[in-house]
Amino acid sequence: MTFVLAFGSAVLYVAATYVMKNWDSLGIAYAGLLVFLMVSVAVALEIEALRSARMGYVYILILGIECALAALCAALLLRESYAPHEIAGLALIAIGIAVVHVPMGTSAGQTLEQPLAIETDRLQGPR
Repeated sequence: MTFVLAFGSAVLYVAATYVMKNWDSLGIAYAGLLVFLMVSVAVALEIEALRSARMGYVYILILGIECALAALCAALLLRESYAPHEIAGLALIAIGIAVVHVPMGTSAGQTLEQPLAIETDRLQGPR
């Protein structure tokens, strides 16, 4: 569920950015209202995702997905092009999202969304 919330949040952030990029064709009042509504819902989705998962995990998902979607949106809607090294960087981001989201063990079925149990007594050292 966290991934779905993060994905929805990222989509809305990218949509708001696209509206900001094209505000002159929409009019400042309409564009401003759209951006406000999209960012408000994106923040609400992000807050809900943060309630069920660690901050670092949610942050990585949203920014990674947002980066990939922004590049895709820019290429398809704005006809922007990318150099080979930029495409390689986007591929690394996509791989990173997959690595963060993949289950960590076959027996536990645990993802990075669920933190590993660490014995804090060992980390604190002798008392």
